[in-house]
Amino acid sequence: MTEREQTQSGMTLIELMIAMVILGIVIAAAFNVAYTIMNGYRDHRRAMAVERSARGAMTVLADAIRNASPGVENASITDLVGCSTLQGINVVNSTTAPDTLQIVYASGAVITSTRAVFNESSTELTVLDGSGLKAGDEVLVTDFDSRGHLLKITDVTDNGGDYTLALASAPSSMCSPAPAAFSYAVLSTVIKAQIAEFSVVDVGVPVLMMDRDGDGPDEPEAVAEGIEDLQISIGIDQNGDGEVSADAPNGDDEWYYNHEDDTAPPQSIGAKPYRALRVTVVARSVDETSSQPTSIRPKAEDHAAATAPDVYKRRALSTRVEIRNLQGSPL
Repeated sequence: MTEREQTQSGMTLIELMIAMVILGIVIAAAFNVAYTIMNGYRDHRRAMAVERSARGAMTVLADAIRNASPGVENASITDLVGCSTLQGINVVNSTTAPDTLQIVYASGAVITSTRAVFNESSTELTVLDGSGLKAGDEVLVTDFDSRGHLLKITDVTDNGGDYTLALASAPSSMCSPAPAAFSYAVLSTVIKAQIAEFSVVDVGVPVLMMDRDGDGPDEPEAVAEGIEDLQISIGIDQNGDGEVSADAPNGDDEWYYNHEDDTAPPQSIGAKPYRALRVTVVARSVDETSSQPTSIRPKAEDHAAATAPDVYKRRALSTRVEIRNLQGSPL
């Protein structure tokens, strides 16, 4: 063989096989890295979705609680929208399932005053300024002291100096049984408000729902997907020292519904020592995140933890919210 022929010779079969093996190893490693990155990205997206659900639910709940029972410091509000028995705020506690929060809260910046006497026989409400209101809105008429009535308006008319808020009927015929007789003087306060019931419903995945008319006919609306638990503890300044003591299971404890053996609070929500609610939400991913059980629903207030792990990612958030409109609150 000449020198020219030697320089033009190709790879031997053994060299080719070695090259193919090396190339296969490199490709397999690249695919493994890509798969790991994609899995990590998918896990990150699921974790972020769970975080968003938990924080979104907490934001809505905290804002509603802060603005609960506007202008009525003893929470004595008559619901003429859903005709429910709740007043300004009510916690339906459960040790074996999510809690339920029923609440009347300020839902906008509209605050005005009456320009005529309003009572149980009135079919309209005359106010100084109704420019921020529309048909379907709910308003709370209050003496800014000891009582309030929640109503839904059906029409808004600008009279060129004041506004007329039409009602579907007189308050005396809105609910059965009829509300007790009442009368609000001129210059009583009118606040844009909202009644709502927050609860967790399983519709294939757990969802935090908001019913905008309490016991009324409207269907609940979804607030956040993946919320599997809602727990609420009530803080009461029983000894009048201006503080709510730590929630120890044994000893000085001024939080209610935070331990399995807790009893109901000794006074109604409008009583002076009521200070705050502590809200805990537990969110989980809406789809399975692994083939093996890796997570367990944690304990939240008086709701014990789940007994077995499952395949979902979870995020638990808890915050204390001052009920700033009630007498004696915030701290």
